[in-house]
Amino acid sequence: MKYKFFVFLIALLFQVENTFSQNGSLRDVTIISQKNGKPISFSLYLPSDYEKSNKAYPVIYHLHSLGDNFRSTWRPLVIKYINYAVNLGIIDDCIIVFPDGYENSMWGNSADGSKTAESDLIDEIIPFVDYFYRTVPYREFRFIQGFSMGGFGAVKFLSKYPDLFAKAVSLDGGMRTWASLLSGRPQIARDVFYNNENLFYEFAPWKYISSNSDILSLDTLFYISVGDFKSLNQTFADSLSYYGIPFVYSPTLCKHDIDCLLDREWLNIAEFYSKSTTKTNDVNAKIVSSPLRNSQNSILIINYSLEKVGRTKIDLFDTDGNLIMNIVNEFEVSGEFRKDIQLNGNLKKDKYILVYDVPNQKRIRKVILIK
Repeated sequence: MKYKFFVFLIALLFQVENTFSQNGSLRDVTIISQKNGKPISFSLYLPSDYEKSNKAYPVIYHLHSLGDNFRSTWRPLVIKYINYAVNLGIIDDCIIVFPDGYENSMWGNSADGSKTAESDLIDEIIPFVDYFYRTVPYREFRFIQGFSMGGFGAVKFLSKYPDLFAKAVSLDGGMRTWASLLSGRPQIARDVFYNNENLFYEFAPWKYISSNSDILSLDTLFYISVGDFKSLNQTFADSLSYYGIPFVYSPTLCKHDIDCLLDREWLNIAEFYSKSTTKTNDVNAKIVSSPLRNSQNSILIINYSLEKVGRTKIDLFDTDGNLIMNIVNEFEVSGEFRKDIQLNGNLKKDKYILVYDVPNQKRIRKVILIK
C-alpha cells in the first residue's frame, strides 16, 4: 500500500527522471515549495540495493561550485568515489543528494528572493527526502560537502545548523569574507546581496562559528581540503582555531580541481565520515509531517539498528500495556533499518511505548509521543 501511495504522489506532484549510475539510480526530482508554490529541483542518487531491502541509509548532500547547477557534470565522479569507499567497507551505502545553488547564490538566499538556495535545502529538500526515502533522519547520519562555492556552503550549513548535519567537508572552498567577496566577486555582492554586508553574513559561516562555538567545539566536524584557494581557506582555519573549534586541515598539491581533490583525499574523507556517532542495537522513533503543500499526512518513522543478531521484534503498546500493533517481526542482517507507519488518524494523539526485542539482549523500551 505504501508503494502505491508513493507512486501516486510522484505522478501527481513532482516529476522524476531516472538514469542509472554506478549500479544505482540517479534521478532528477522537482517538488513544489510549501512556502511559495515555486518548483524546486535537485538530483538524487539511490544505491543499487535500495529497492530490494528495508535498509535505511545515511545521506550525503553535495553542493556544486560557482556557475554550476544541480545537474553538475561532476555528479558521476562524486558517486564513483563515494561508492569506492563503500566497496572498501569504510562507509555504508548512502543516498546522495545534489541540490541547486542557482549558479552564484553562495548557498544563501538572495536579497530579491529569486535565489533561495538555503531555504530550499533546509526547509524543503531535507524534509522531502526524509519523508519519501528511507533515510536515517538524524543528524549523525546526515553529511554535507561541496567544492569551491559548495565548500563555502557546506561549512556554512553545518555552522548554522549543527543540529542537522554530522560532518562538513570543504573541497577547496571559496571561503570569502565580505571584503574578499567585494574584491574577488563584486558581481555576486551586487546581484545576490545588493551590496548589503549584513545580509551576506546571515548566509556565511563567520557569524555562526562564533555564536555556535560551544556546540561546534565538542567534536571534529570540519574537514578542509585545500587546493589553489590557500589564502581563503587559511583565513577560515584561523577563525576556527580562534574559537577553539577542532578541524582537519589537509593541504594538497591539487589546483582548483575537484577531480584531483577527490582522487587525493576521498579515502581520508570517508574515514572522517565513518567516525560519526552510530547507534548499535537501538531503536528510535520520529514523527515526520508531509512536506507536500496542503497535506495533513504524517508518518511514524521507526529506525532500528542491528549488529550480529537474528530475528527482531518491535511492538507498539499504549501506556496501559495493551498491544497496539506489531511493527517488525522478521529476520534482518546487520545494518540500519526503517519502517514507516502512515498515521492518517490511525493512531490518536497520545503517549505510546515502543518495545524493541532482539535475541539474548535486554529489551529496549522507548516512550514516544504522537502530537
